Amino acid sequence: MKWKLKALVQGVLARVPFGTKANDALQRAIGGRRNLAEHIDSKFQADWLVHMDNLKRLGAIALASGRDAAQVKAQWQTLMHEPDGASVLRRAGINYQAPAAATRSGLVDRSVDLVFSNSVLEHVPAGVLDALMHETRRLLTADGIALHGVNCGDHYAYFDRSITPIHYLRFSSQQRRLWNNDLLYRNRLRPIDFIESARRAGLPIVTDTHKPRADLLGQIGDLPIAAEFRHYEPDQLYCTSVDFAARLPS
Repeated sequence: MKWKLKALVQGVLARVPFGTKANDALQRAIGGRRNLAEHIDSKFQADWLVHMDNLKRLGAIALASGRDAAQVKAQWQTLMHEPDGASVLRRAGINYQAPAAATRSGLVDRSVDLVFSNSVLEHVPAGVLDALMHETRRLLTADGIALHGVNCGDHYAYFDRSITPIHYLRFSSQQRRLWNNDLLYRNRLRPIDFIESARRAGLPIVTDTHKPRADLLGQIGDLPIAAEFRHYEPDQLYCTSVDFAARLPS
């Protein structure tokens, strides 16, 4: 099966020198980023507009019209085609720090108005996730917002259409070790796990948009689920994304 081949290739690349660069080259040549304009458009439509709408609902921003979004998209496309990465970051007003530990940012307490991630938290080990949420709590100002978009589905399903977006839940943790790798590590946490991690850190949840996939709910009983996941309710098992926001009281 195609997903197994990709998993094995990425597993090898994760262990060899320059493997990350080789994987990036493969993504641009034959993977999801081979058409950069299409990739930007999909991220813009599926992610950026959704998150901006969430911020607008929370009263954090004011996008007046579709024209504003169109201007942002045009600027984004221009920046993404810049050959000099440092120039892109400067023009976007971004102070990029890497490598760095988001769990130990070194920033001053209560100095950040917005903590944001998109398609990131599903790649963070559970223990690190808790530490990240605690650091977020430390950094946020009064009335500050933490906004996260999580893709908690099997990413190999984008590459191999023969598997479902929750295909990886059929494997036990021991079985999963063969197919997981550092280049595309996924923690397999369900929406409630991210929400509860934020709550444990003292972050009050104000938005939770997760909902189960109707097409997957219709296959309950037909999709094998490993024993360690069977304690989850169907709306957690058969959900492949969650956008959630936490906001500190002012």
